[in-house]
Amino acid sequence: VTNQVDVAGKVISSDSFCTNGRKVVLLKKRPGKDDKKGTDEADAQGKFSFGNPGLNQGKYYVRAKRILGACAPGKSDVFTISGGG
Repeated sequence: VTNQVDVAGKVISSDSFCTNGRKVVLLKKRPGKDDKKGTDEADAQGKFSFGNPGLNQGKYYVRAKRILGACAPGKSDVFTISGGG
């Protein structure tokens, strides 16, 4: 069994400036600094996709970077990849 998982989502904001081209980062939770697993930019509808980054089991989340003076940072709920091996 392999963890063939597509990771995708949507940045939600009432201001299109805060969605179109917004940098998003896929991170794995771990003690200390979380491990960056991928980056993408949201499209005009706020949609992003990391494709299948080959994630190992663990806890992950997506963070939308802050845009200074315009858009607050955002963070997804944590999701878990389990099993595999």
